[in-house]
Amino acid sequence: MFRKSIENIIDKCIRNSEKGPFKRKLVSIFRTLVQQPAMLPFVISYVSSTLKIISPASSSPEKIRLLVLSEERYQQDLAVLGAHPEVELVSLPSKVQELVNAIWVSEIRSITEKDKNAFLWNEHPAVQQTRQNLHNYLKRLIRGLAKRSEFDAIVSCTFYYLRDRDWELAAGAVGIPFFVLHKENMKDPVTHPSTIARYKKKRFKFTGQRIFLANNLERKVLLQAKAAQEEQISIVGGLRMDAIHQRIHCSGIPRPRRKVVLFSSHHCIGLLQIPKAVGYFNPDRDAGFIQYFDKVHGTIAQLAFDNPDVEVVIKPKWMGSWYEEILKAIKRTTGLEGDKIPNLKIGIEVPAQQLIEESSVVVGLNSTTLLEAKLYGRPVIIPLFEEAAGKYFNSNVYFHDYLDEFNIAHSTEALTKSILDELNGISSPPQPLSAGMLSDYLGYFDGQITARVVDLMKQDLKTINAEKNVKRKG
Repeated sequence: MFRKSIENIIDKCIRNSEKGPFKRKLVSIFRTLVQQPAMLPFVISYVSSTLKIISPASSSPEKIRLLVLSEERYQQDLAVLGAHPEVELVSLPSKVQELVNAIWVSEIRSITEKDKNAFLWNEHPAVQQTRQNLHNYLKRLIRGLAKRSEFDAIVSCTFYYLRDRDWELAAGAVGIPFFVLHKENMKDPVTHPSTIARYKKKRFKFTGQRIFLANNLERKVLLQAKAAQEEQISIVGGLRMDAIHQRIHCSGIPRPRRKVVLFSSHHCIGLLQIPKAVGYFNPDRDAGFIQYFDKVHGTIAQLAFDNPDVEVVIKPKWMGSWYEEILKAIKRTTGLEGDKIPNLKIGIEVPAQQLIEESSVVVGLNSTTLLEAKLYGRPVIIPLFEEAAGKYFNSNVYFHDYLDEFNIAHSTEALTKSILDELNGISSPPQPLSAGMLSDYLGYFDGQITARVVDLMKQDLKTINAEKNVKRKG
């Protein structure tokens, strides 16, 4: 009852967009109430009650306990990190974090809705004052929450979530390190100019303790964009690669089935910016990987229809509009109803690694899953035709230096033939992932990534705690 009451009070703070002077006044009263120092212990109690443990308990005297933000965005990495015997993870629901922020930032909603850069740029006097108020509030809240829930550091999955910015600053101010396990590391060299320009325009700047990257490609982008300092960056590899390493080298891989998986793409492949795109799809169909998307998905659906003994899976990153676009592409190019082909499954339920293990052929473009498939020894086919071979090849198609390591299909007919050849065992064995490509894109694949991350976190905590002791003695 207490928790729900506090949540209801805080929730009212984000609803100041409702029309009518009476409602706005009421919301203002609620917000002012929650902002009072006397209410902070109740807010801390409420936030603490929402935390959930997402890893096994550690009995190690050397354990570190991490407060996880945005858990839903990097669950595979967290599962690997949480399996370390000296790590405990406790998650703060994103909704609760946003509610806490809203106690203050709802006051400037009219400004930030008109100017999407206003919050990050922090130039408007009202934004400056509000963020300073939030910063001071979060310092007290984080200190109290850390004492109550006994966490040593905070971790998130990237440096550009707006809701994290003042948590990052406030945590550092009270001596609690803020770590980032950066989840977006696929920054192929063809995307560097546009990505660096975008980071600079947004004025992204990491102010936390350390940002963990998978590879040197992302490091180059961050440094050239001045989004992070050299001493803040550690290249360690991607955490989920440890799980794949364990599976391949210790558990063993089952024989593949007569199965094909397409890791679906969209109209904005390779960080292509289309201003009118909605959910990575261009409703006007006048820019982007339009024909490529249609023909790749249509070819895969037709292959399923013509070969009922073959399991075919199309895996988008999410359903909803993406799923609908796939069905429309199939209908447009083949006349088939994609959801009525018995051996064709379009969905997100099965993890990518499981699909790779089960499949005899993996198809896709610009995806880390293609590299993972090569680690598993699976044949990988990259369709390169239409816009992917023409208009956008130089600016938005990845792996230019390593395309000879893949089976490239330059037409829909070649794509169908290559898949059938692989299924029927009449193709050459796939090339293993080269050391150069592994280093450039994955960083490491040695089973020691988690250990590197934990060791660096513990090293930072030791340094920070030593500095605290010096200050106390002084």
